[in-house]
Amino acid sequence: MRSVREVAKLYRVSPATIYRWINAGHLKAVRHGKPYIPGSGAPEGGAIRIPDSELEYVISEEVA
Repeated sequence: MRSVREVAKLYRVSPATIYRWINAGHLKAVRHGKPYIPGSGAPEGGAIRIPDSELEYVISEEVA
């Protein structure tokens, strides 16, 4: 599992681009850590991680 920052460095793009790819469905990601509690007023918790297997898939799609 890699952080958004690590994936951004790997692809030589900004972390904002990685977040856009996640939101658009181009990259699958999971949230680890503190859970979000609706109605608590706190922001969503946990760190976003991208599985290495997802990166291998995206790289193979770019080559094809």
